Amino acid sequence: MIPRYCTPEMDEVWSDVRRLERWLEVELLATEAQAKIGVVPVDDAEQCRRRAPEVDETFVADVLQREAVTNHDVAAFV
Repeated sequence: MIPRYCTPEMDEVWSDVRRLERWLEVELLATEAQAKIGVVPVDDAEQCRRRAPEVDETFVADVLQREAVTNHDVAAFV
């Protein structure tokens, strides 16, 4: 979000940290769903959940730095 246009409450919902937290959760849930139907080994899905990074400002900064190199938001996230 553009800081001058958002309230603290809006920023809490729409910040880069929240956006990447949601992306990560979607990816983890998709992996777990694939494990349930046998596409992904269950142990691998569990390990993904255990090893998932904490999404914080440092994580966001790292993603943004990779995005500057890849010129692609999702590729930088992965």
